[in-house]
Amino acid sequence: MKRGQVTLFIILGIVIVLITGLVLYLTDSPILSFSESTEMKEERSHFESYVEECHEQALNDLVYATSKQMYAFDLGVDYLMPLGYPVFYAGTNRVPKEYEEEFETFVEEELGFCLTSYSPEGYTFEFNEVSVELELDEFIESVASIEASVSNEDSTIILDEDYPFVLEFDLKKIFDVADLYVNQYIENEGGLSTVSLAEWKSMYEVTFSIFPDIGFEVITIIDESYLIDYEPYEFVFVVEEYE
Repeated sequence: MKRGQVTLFIILGIVIVLITGLVLYLTDSPILSFSESTEMKEERSHFESYVEECHEQALNDLVYATSKQMYAFDLGVDYLMPLGYPVFYAGTNRVPKEYEEEFETFVEEELGFCLTSYSPEGYTFEFNEVSVELELDEFIESVASIEASVSNEDSTIILDEDYPFVLEFDLKKIFDVADLYVNQYIENEGGLSTVSLAEWKSMYEVTFSIFPDIGFEVITIIDESYLIDYEPYEFVFVVEEYE
Protein backbone atom coordinates (compact mmCIF):
# COMPACT_ATOMS: atom_id res chain seq x y z
CA MET A 1 0.00 0.00 0.00
CA LYS A 2 1.38 3.37 -0.95
CA ARG A 3 2.26 5.97 1.67
CA GLY A 4 -0.36 8.40 0.26
CA GLN A 5 -3.11 5.84 0.72
CA VAL A 6 -2.04 5.20 4.32
CA THR A 7 -2.12 8.91 5.05
CA LEU A 8 -5.62 9.18 3.54
CA PHE A 9 -6.93 6.33 5.70
CA ILE A 10 -5.40 7.90 8.78
CA ILE A 11 -7.11 11.22 8.03
CA LEU A 12 -10.46 9.51 7.40
CA GLY A 13 -10.09 7.63 10.67
CA ILE A 14 -9.43 10.82 12.59
CA VAL A 15 -12.46 12.50 10.99
CA ILE A 16 -14.71 9.55 11.89
CA VAL A 17 -13.47 9.60 15.49
CA LEU A 18 -14.09 13.36 15.77
CA ILE A 19 -17.59 13.09 14.29
CA THR A 20 -18.44 10.18 16.61
CA GLY A 21 -17.18 12.13 19.61
CA LEU A 22 -19.16 15.22 18.63
CA VAL A 23 -22.35 13.20 18.20
CA LEU A 24 -21.90 11.58 21.60
CA TYR A 25 -21.23 14.97 23.21
CA LEU A 26 -24.33 16.56 21.71
CA THR A 27 -26.47 13.58 22.62
CA ASP A 28 -25.38 13.79 26.26
CA SER A 29 -25.56 17.60 26.42
CA PRO A 30 -28.35 18.81 28.79
CA ILE A 31 -29.31 21.65 26.43
CA LEU A 32 -28.64 20.33 22.93
CA SER A 33 -30.08 16.84 23.32
CA PHE A 34 -31.53 15.35 20.18
CA SER A 35 -34.49 13.90 22.01
CA GLU A 36 -36.31 14.83 25.20
CA SER A 37 -37.07 12.30 27.87
CA THR A 38 -40.69 11.42 28.58
CA GLU A 39 -40.42 13.39 31.81
CA MET A 40 -39.20 16.49 29.98
CA LYS A 41 -41.89 16.18 27.33
CA GLU A 42 -44.48 16.07 30.08
CA GLU A 43 -43.00 19.19 31.65
CA ARG A 44 -43.08 21.01 28.29
CA SER A 45 -46.74 20.03 27.89
CA HIS A 46 -47.47 21.21 31.42
CA PHE A 47 -45.87 24.59 30.70
CA GLU A 48 -47.87 24.99 27.47
CA SER A 49 -51.08 24.34 29.39
CA TYR A 50 -50.08 26.87 32.02
CA VAL A 51 -49.32 29.48 29.34
CA GLU A 52 -52.73 28.88 27.77
CA GLU A 53 -54.44 29.46 31.12
CA CYS A 54 -52.42 32.64 31.73
CA HIS A 55 -53.07 33.84 28.18
CA GLU A 56 -56.81 33.37 28.49
CA GLN A 57 -56.87 35.12 31.85
CA ALA A 58 -54.82 38.05 30.51
CA LEU A 59 -57.22 38.56 27.58
CA ASN A 60 -60.23 38.32 29.87
CA ASP A 61 -58.57 40.90 32.12
CA LEU A 62 -58.20 43.14 29.06
CA VAL A 63 -61.91 42.90 28.28
CA TYR A 64 -62.74 43.56 31.93
CA ALA A 65 -60.49 46.62 31.96
CA THR A 66 -62.16 48.10 28.87
CA SER A 67 -65.48 47.62 30.60
CA LYS A 68 -64.65 48.71 34.15
CA GLN A 69 -61.25 50.45 34.15
CA MET A 70 -60.77 52.33 30.87
CA TYR A 71 -58.71 54.94 32.73
CA ALA A 72 -55.95 52.30 32.88
CA PHE A 73 -55.18 53.00 29.22
CA ASP A 74 -53.40 56.03 27.79
CA LEU A 75 -55.50 56.50 24.66
CA GLY A 76 -55.05 60.24 24.24
CA VAL A 77 -58.50 61.09 25.59
CA ASP A 78 -59.77 62.69 28.79
CA TYR A 79 -61.37 60.61 31.53
CA LEU A 80 -64.36 61.67 33.58
CA MET A 81 -63.27 61.04 37.14
CA PRO A 82 -63.83 59.54 39.66
CA LEU A 83 -65.67 56.96 37.56
CA GLY A 84 -62.97 56.95 34.88
CA TYR A 85 -65.27 56.98 31.86
CA PRO A 86 -63.47 58.03 28.66
CA VAL A 87 -64.66 61.27 27.07
CA PHE A 88 -64.98 60.55 23.37
CA TYR A 89 -66.23 63.98 22.36
CA ALA A 90 -64.92 67.13 23.95
CA GLY A 91 -64.10 69.62 21.21
CA THR A 92 -61.41 67.77 19.27
CA ASN A 93 -61.53 64.43 21.08
CA ARG A 94 -62.69 61.44 19.08
CA VAL A 95 -62.91 57.71 19.60
CA PRO A 96 -59.29 56.47 19.42
CA LYS A 97 -58.36 54.42 16.36
CA GLU A 98 -54.92 53.29 17.55
CA TYR A 99 -55.49 51.32 20.72
CA GLU A 100 -53.89 47.95 19.92
CA GLU A 101 -50.45 48.96 21.22
CA GLU A 102 -51.85 49.99 24.61
CA PHE A 103 -53.83 46.77 24.77
CA GLU A 104 -50.75 44.71 23.84
CA THR A 105 -48.77 46.31 26.65
CA PHE A 106 -51.58 45.53 29.08
CA VAL A 107 -51.71 41.86 28.04
CA GLU A 108 -47.90 41.58 28.19
CA GLU A 109 -47.89 42.84 31.78
CA GLU A 110 -50.73 40.58 32.86
CA LEU A 111 -49.22 37.54 31.14
CA GLY A 112 -45.74 38.28 32.51
CA PHE A 113 -47.11 38.57 36.05
CA CYS A 114 -48.83 35.21 35.70
CA LEU A 115 -45.71 33.51 34.29
CA THR A 116 -43.54 34.64 37.19
CA SER A 117 -45.71 32.47 39.43
CA TYR A 118 -44.92 29.30 37.49
CA SER A 119 -43.09 26.86 39.81
CA PRO A 120 -42.79 23.32 38.42
CA GLU A 121 -41.95 20.70 41.02
CA GLY A 122 -38.39 19.43 40.69
CA TYR A 123 -37.41 22.09 38.12
CA THR A 124 -35.97 25.58 38.06
CA PHE A 125 -37.98 27.99 35.93
CA GLU A 126 -36.34 31.01 34.32
CA PHE A 127 -38.53 33.59 32.61
CA ASN A 128 -36.81 36.26 30.53
CA GLU A 129 -39.29 38.08 28.33
CA VAL A 130 -42.76 38.06 26.80
CA SER A 131 -44.06 40.14 23.89
CA VAL A 132 -47.61 40.11 22.55
CA GLU A 133 -49.15 40.88 19.19
CA LEU A 134 -52.91 41.41 19.07
CA GLU A 135 -55.26 41.40 16.13
CA LEU A 136 -58.72 42.71 16.88
CA ASP A 137 -61.32 41.65 14.37
CA GLU A 138 -64.22 39.29 14.87
CA PHE A 139 -62.32 37.83 17.83
CA ILE A 140 -59.31 38.87 19.91
CA GLU A 141 -56.41 36.97 18.38
CA SER A 142 -53.21 37.06 20.41
CA VAL A 143 -49.72 35.60 19.88
CA ALA A 144 -47.36 35.65 22.85
CA SER A 145 -43.64 35.23 22.14
CA ILE A 146 -42.04 33.89 25.30
CA GLU A 147 -38.39 33.45 26.23
CA ALA A 148 -38.11 30.99 29.11
CA SER A 149 -36.56 27.70 30.20
CA VAL A 150 -37.04 24.95 32.76
CA SER A 151 -34.18 22.82 34.01
CA ASN A 152 -33.11 20.22 36.52
CA GLU A 153 -29.76 18.63 37.28
CA ASP A 154 -29.82 16.57 34.10
CA SER A 155 -31.54 18.60 31.40
CA THR A 156 -32.72 22.01 30.25
CA ILE A 157 -35.72 22.77 28.06
CA ILE A 158 -35.60 25.99 26.06
CA LEU A 159 -39.14 27.34 25.74
CA ASP A 160 -38.56 30.19 23.27
CA GLU A 161 -41.74 29.78 21.25
CA ASP A 162 -44.87 31.59 20.04
CA TYR A 163 -48.04 30.71 21.91
CA PRO A 164 -51.31 31.71 20.17
CA PHE A 165 -54.69 32.13 21.80
CA VAL A 166 -58.08 33.34 20.57
CA LEU A 167 -60.72 34.89 22.80
CA GLU A 168 -64.14 34.82 21.20
CA PHE A 169 -65.20 38.39 21.83
CA ASP A 170 -65.43 41.21 19.29
CA LEU A 171 -63.83 44.11 21.16
CA LYS A 172 -63.18 46.05 17.95
CA LYS A 173 -66.93 46.10 17.30
CA ILE A 174 -67.48 48.01 20.53
CA PHE A 175 -65.10 50.78 19.50
CA ASP A 176 -66.60 50.84 16.01
CA VAL A 177 -70.09 51.37 17.42
CA ALA A 178 -68.84 54.08 19.78
CA ASP A 179 -67.23 55.76 16.77
CA LEU A 180 -70.50 55.63 14.82
CA TYR A 181 -72.34 57.16 17.75
CA VAL A 182 -69.87 60.02 18.23
CA ASN A 183 -69.65 60.83 14.52
CA GLN A 184 -73.42 61.06 14.14
CA TYR A 185 -73.66 63.04 17.36
CA ILE A 186 -71.27 65.62 15.85
CA GLU A 187 -72.90 65.60 12.39
CA ASN A 188 -76.33 66.18 13.91
CA GLU A 189 -74.97 68.83 16.29
CA GLY A 190 -76.01 66.95 19.37
CA GLY A 191 -79.07 65.10 18.11
CA LEU A 192 -79.16 61.38 17.51
CA SER A 193 -81.59 59.43 15.38
CA THR A 194 -83.51 56.61 17.06
CA VAL A 195 -83.53 54.94 13.64
CA SER A 196 -79.73 54.79 13.71
CA LEU A 197 -79.74 53.24 17.17
CA ALA A 198 -82.21 50.60 15.99
CA GLU A 199 -80.06 49.84 12.93
CA TRP A 200 -76.87 49.53 14.99
CA LYS A 201 -78.66 47.35 17.53
CA SER A 202 -79.68 44.94 14.76
CA MET A 203 -76.40 45.09 12.81
CA TYR A 204 -73.98 44.77 15.74
CA GLU A 205 -76.18 42.86 18.19
CA VAL A 206 -75.78 45.39 20.97
CA THR A 207 -78.15 47.54 23.00
CA PHE A 208 -77.76 51.10 24.30
CA SER A 209 -78.41 52.98 27.49
CA ILE A 210 -78.24 56.79 27.32
CA PHE A 211 -78.19 58.87 30.49
CA PRO A 212 -78.24 62.68 30.14
CA ASP A 213 -76.44 64.68 32.81
CA ILE A 214 -75.51 68.33 33.26
CA GLY A 215 -73.18 69.22 30.40
CA PHE A 216 -72.71 65.69 29.05
CA GLU A 217 -74.33 62.37 28.24
CA VAL A 218 -73.26 58.96 29.50
CA ILE A 219 -73.65 56.22 26.88
CA THR A 220 -73.49 52.51 27.62
CA ILE A 221 -73.04 49.90 24.89
CA ILE A 222 -74.22 46.51 26.12
CA ASP A 223 -73.12 43.23 24.54
CA GLU A 224 -74.83 40.19 26.02
CA SER A 225 -72.57 37.74 24.16
CA TYR A 226 -69.86 38.21 26.80
CA LEU A 227 -70.47 38.01 30.55
CA ILE A 228 -68.47 39.59 33.37
CA ASP A 229 -69.42 38.24 36.80
CA TYR A 230 -72.54 36.80 35.17
CA GLU A 231 -73.54 40.23 33.84
CA PRO A 232 -73.45 41.38 30.18
CA TYR A 233 -70.41 43.32 29.02
CA GLU A 234 -70.93 47.07 29.29
CA PHE A 235 -68.79 49.72 27.65
CA VAL A 236 -69.38 53.19 29.07
CA PHE A 237 -68.21 56.46 27.56
CA VAL A 238 -69.10 60.14 27.68
CA VAL A 239 -69.95 62.77 25.07
CA GLU A 240 -70.07 66.39 26.08
CA GLU A 241 -73.07 68.46 25.07
CA TYR A 242 -72.65 69.92 21.60
CA GLU A 243 -72.02 73.65 21.59
